[in-house]
Amino acid sequence: MIIIECRRFGKLQADGSYIAGASETDLAAHTGLSRETVSREVSKLKADGVLHSTGKNIIVTDIAKLEQALGSAL
Repeated sequence: MIIIECRRFGKLQADGSYIAGASETDLAAHTGLSRETVSREVSKLKADGVLHSTGKNIIVTDIAKLEQALGSAL
């Protein structure tokens, strides 16, 4: 869902990162998962250095690395 949000609604930044068009709460609502589950998974991706968040925004620093970490290539 994060990849889709980046590709469809995200804002590409000059450094190649994406500001996703959804927060963790939005992702939980869209996927039917609990907010806690989404937060736990996002924390794992943060630890891997794939993304970080600031307030309501999820920022994907390297979308190719995110795709690799999630095992998908959209």
